[in-house]
Amino acid sequence: QGRVGRPSSSARTMASMVNSPALLAAACVIGKDCAAVNKAFYICKKHNSDPEACLSQGADVTTCAHDIVQTLSSPPMADAYMAYQKCISENHGELYKCNKLKEALLAAKELKNRDLREARELGRRSEPEKPVFEGHM
Repeated sequence: QGRVGRPSSSARTMASMVNSPALLAAACVIGKDCAAVNKAFYICKKHNSDPEACLSQGADVTTCAHDIVQTLSSPPMADAYMAYQKCISENHGELYKCNKLKEALLAAKELKNRDLREARELGRRSEPEKPVFEGHM
C-alpha cells in the first residue's frame, strides 16, 4: 500500500499564512485564473482511485492558488484585497455584503493586467527593428 507524501513546502506555507477570509476573497480570482489546473486535477481524480496518482496536479492547484494570493497581497491590489478580506471577516463570510469591495478588487486586477499588457506592448515597440536583407543583384 502506497504512502501519501507530505504536502509541498508551498502548500505548507500557504496553509500557515492564509486564513478563510483570505481564501474567500481570492476565490473570485482563483476560480478564473486557476481553472485549467483545477480541471486537470478534477479529471485526474475522476479517473484514478489511487490517492498518489494526482499529487502532481494537486501541487499545481496549490501553487496556482498560492501565486494568486501572493499577487493579490502585493501593490497595486493589496489595499483592495485587504479591504475585501476585512469585509468578509466582519460579515462572517456573507459574501453578498461585500460585493462592492469584490468589484473593486476585480477592477484593480484588471487595471494591473492592462498595465502589464501595455508594458509588454511598449517593450515590443522599443525593440530595434531587425534589418531585412535583400539579395544582391
